[in-house]
Amino acid sequence: MYVWYVLGHQLGIADRFNICAGGLVETRMRCNLVVRHLVLPSLATAGPDWEHMSRCVVAGVHRMIRQPPFEAALAYSLGALGVSTPKVNSLVRWRELPRMWLFKWVLCVLLGIPGVPDLMGALLRIRLGRLRRRLDSR
Repeated sequence: MYVWYVLGHQLGIADRFNICAGGLVETRMRCNLVVRHLVLPSLATAGPDWEHMSRCVVAGVHRMIRQPPFEAALAYSLGALGVSTPKVNSLVRWRELPRMWLFKWVLCVLLGIPGVPDLMGALLRIRLGRLRRRLDSR
């Protein structure tokens, strides 16, 4: 949370507009309000353009971080937001389920272990460096 606060500050966002300003309780409350009043209503009216953009984002992230395919990532994300998604869940193929569960485990359990986020950050920096060198060589 503090990282997002500092990033907002560095981008010139005044503290009164920074969603992460204040304590953990206030930040969670504001984030829940954003999800409830902006994110979820927007998802209800999401169309083909939203899906296309979301698939492109997931595909781009997938080049750096091995993650479940779009349907599994969407099912996990909506589940984390507390949205019941039987139709989306039915789109997740059975062979993708173990990767989705592993993804969920990493986000919910593994990142809570001291030192693991730092290690994963270092691994991500290595992957990004390799990707940058590969793109620069083209």
